[in-house]
Amino acid sequence: MSEQPKCFDVIGPKTIAQVLQDLRAETNSSDPCDVWLSTNKEPGVGLEMFGDWAKAAEDDYDYKVEATANGIAITGESKEAHNHGLRNAKTGEVKLSAPVKHKLKPLFITRMVNEENATDVTEPLATERETENLVRLIIKSKSQEKPVRYLINAYGSLKYLPLLQRRCPWVTVYNFDDMGHLTGDFAKQGVFPHRERLNTDWRKDAATFADLPEEKPVMLIEHLIPEKALTVMAAPSYTGKTHLAIEMGLAMATGTNFLDFFEGPAEPVPVIYHVPELHASLFKSFMERLGAEERLQGCLDNFLIRSLERDVWPLDSPQMIESARGRYVFLDTFGYFNDGDDSASYTQAIEFAKKINNLIREGCLGVCGLYHPPKYSKNKKETQNLMTLENQILGSAGYGGVLRSCLGMRNLHEDSNKGLWVYVQGLKNPGLGGPFQVEGIPLRLVQKPGESPYLNELLKDGGSKREEAITMLKEGKSRREVCKQLHIAPKTLTKWKQEEMDFDFNEENGND
Repeated sequence: MSEQPKCFDVIGPKTIAQVLQDLRAETNSSDPCDVWLSTNKEPGVGLEMFGDWAKAAEDDYDYKVEATANGIAITGESKEAHNHGLRNAKTGEVKLSAPVKHKLKPLFITRMVNEENATDVTEPLATERETENLVRLIIKSKSQEKPVRYLINAYGSLKYLPLLQRRCPWVTVYNFDDMGHLTGDFAKQGVFPHRERLNTDWRKDAATFADLPEEKPVMLIEHLIPEKALTVMAAPSYTGKTHLAIEMGLAMATGTNFLDFFEGPAEPVPVIYHVPELHASLFKSFMERLGAEERLQGCLDNFLIRSLERDVWPLDSPQMIESARGRYVFLDTFGYFNDGDDSASYTQAIEFAKKINNLIREGCLGVCGLYHPPKYSKNKKETQNLMTLENQILGSAGYGGVLRSCLGMRNLHEDSNKGLWVYVQGLKNPGLGGPFQVEGIPLRLVQKPGESPYLNELLKDGGSKREEAITMLKEGKSRREVCKQLHIAPKTLTKWKQEEMDFDFNEENGND
C-alpha cells in the first residue's frame, strides 16, 4: 500500500474502463476495500452513469455490470482460458491439464453516505467542513472489513484535495471531468498524474516577441465596438440602449459612420440581432424610427433579427455558432444567453466568457451584450453619481475583466416619456476622449466625446436642468418660458447662458 498521495485526472469514456481495470487489479488483492463515488448535484451523474461507463470497458476480461444494494457490482472473467494442471513433483510431468478462465472478485462502486445522518455526500472536497467529514469516514473505515482506499470524484470540486491528501495519504483519488472532447496526446494518454508535467506539444501554441503581429485590432465602430471581442452596454430600462444598439448595427450593416461622427467599418459588416424579450412587430417599429427600411435597401440580409417568437439559442449550440460565422452578434439582453444564476460569481462569468471566446474562434466577428446594471447603480448615496465598471456590472472582476469595451448609459430625462436624452460614458474604452450625449429619434449626437460634463457634474445642483434650459433656448423658447417651465430663477438662467457662450467662444477660437 503506497503512502504517497495520488490524484489522477480522467479524460474520456475509454479512460473510465482503464480506471476500472486498474481498480480491479488492486481490489482483487488479499486486502479488500471499498471504492467510493462522489458527484455534484447535476442530474444523471451517479451510479447509473458510472455503470454505463463500466459496460464499455475493454481489456482482457468479459465484464458483467449489475446494480445491487451495495452499489454497482462489476464482475468478470478472463476472455482467454489458461491451462491449469497437476505436475509430478519429481519428474515435472503434467498428469492432468484443463483450460480454466481466471475469475475476478467483484468490484463495488458505491455512493458515499454519511452514516451519522444517512445522507449522500456530494462534492466532499468542495468545502473544508465536508472534507473533514470525509476524512473521519475514511479513517473510521480502516478498522472495518473494507477500508476505503479509492475515491472517484465525478464533476466535483477539488478545492480541498490537499487536505484529504495530507490527512489520508493512502487514498488514491480519480477525478473524472467532462473533457472527452480533447484530442491528441491527452486523449491517447487517457489517465495522467494530476497536476504533473505532461508530454504535450504546447510549444506550437506559444509565440515569441518576434512572432507577435504588428497589425492593431480592428474597430468596427471607432472607440466603441472592437472586432473579435466582447462589448457590454450597461443601462437601466427605458434608457435607449436598444435604440443605440440598433443604430450601431445599422452603421455596421451599411458600412457607415455611427451618429455621423464615430468612424464605422471600412466595408459593410453583417450582423445578427437576438432580442428574445421583444415581439417582432415592436422591434420593427424601433427600426422604423431609425430609418432602417431606407438605409438597408439592397443589403437587407446584412441585418438579421431573431425576436421573441423564436427559441433562444444557447451560445454553444450549433445554430448559434453557424449563424455567427462572419457576422457581428448583438444579445439583447445577454442575461438570456448566460447559463449562470449568480451575477457575482467569478466562475460563472468565466464560463460565459469561454462560450463567447469559442464563438469568436469559430468565426464570429464580435459580440455586444446589452446589460441591466444593479439597482444601486443609480443610488447617489452609494455611487455619488460616479459611473464605474464596478457599480455598473455585478461581478466586475469576472464579466468586467473579460470584456474589451463597456459603455455605461443613463437617460437624463427624469421622465422617460419625454424621449431619449442619453448620457454615454466609456467605462473601458481607451482613447474615447470622455462622455458624450445622444438625443431624440432619429438619434443625433448633441455633445461630442469630451464636450459633455461627467455624470456627477450633470446631476449636481440641477445640472440636468442646465442642459435642458440651454436646449430650450437654442430651440427659440423665451427666457420667461424657460424659467417658468423649469422652475429656475432668471439670474440662474443668465449665468448658465453666459457659461455656454464662453464655452462656444473658446471652442471656436481653439482656447483650452
